[in-house]
Amino acid sequence: MESLAAEAARQSGTEGEEDLDRKVEEALACPCVADLREGPCGKVFVEAFSCYVKSTAEDKGSDCMESFVGMQQCMLAHPAAFAEYAESADDTPPAAAADTSAAGPKPATAGQ
Repeated sequence: MESLAAEAARQSGTEGEEDLDRKVEEALACPCVADLREGPCGKVFVEAFSCYVKSTAEDKGSDCMESFVGMQQCMLAHPAAFAEYAESADDTPPAAAADTSAAGPKPATAGQ
């Protein structure tokens, strides 16, 4: 979603609301988001996605937290609709930074 939103959000800084609305509509027409758009969480997905594309916050999308929380709640309420994504996420190994066991024991310091 982020790369699609980034493409939709490319702007010169002088584009108006109408241009952003057009970009959102074009991005939402992409078949790559059809399942999200047409699924049980379609309304909240469109709201969150639109908010992200239109976000003017320095930390892009930080002003859309309410929309993203709504999307997350909807996804949790309809797990069957997102099962294929959850399964592929289960196949992804955890981030190396989160795996502290790989670092091994800490070396002893003098005086221990």
